[in-house]
Amino acid sequence: MKKSLLALVALALVFPVGAGVVPPANGVKMSLTKPTAVTGTDWTLTKSSQAQVKTSSGTITFQVKAGGVIDTTSTTPVTQASNTARFQMRVKGVNKTKEFPFDLAAGKTNNALTKVSVSLTDTGTWGSVLVPGDSIEITGVSLIQGGTGPGAGSAFAVAGVTAK
Repeated sequence: MKKSLLALVALALVFPVGAGVVPPANGVKMSLTKPTAVTGTDWTLTKSSQAQVKTSSGTITFQVKAGGVIDTTSTTPVTQASNTARFQMRVKGVNKTKEFPFDLAAGKTNNALTKVSVSLTDTGTWGSVLVPGDSIEITGVSLIQGGTGPGAGSAFAVAGVTAK
């Protein structure tokens, strides 16, 4: 009986139940769709597009992959520099935003150029230094139309799904 109890205590010490350890979340992928409310953009998505956030040792990487972006007036694929990818987050209870520019050529992103890695020590992004184990809530993603045309500054894609 004593051996069984001792073995059970030893197992409980090695494999604690509910020890408060957060399982690692290594990344998130979100589909992009058109905004539900009118934003003023004159672009739309016609192909599957996505936003991603991934973690690796000491960095968080943000990426967008957009395809089939067309001008709704002319129905031609969009070529436009200086659009903006905007990721909304909550870090340590505080709302934060990470933005970076991206270009569209023939209606799609060059995916090698839409990947931005941010160090855990970047206080400009996070508000304070992050340490391994800190959680980052992704609360929204939007792609903002660049240029000077009628839809400039308006979201043409947001994180979400399209009903079928």
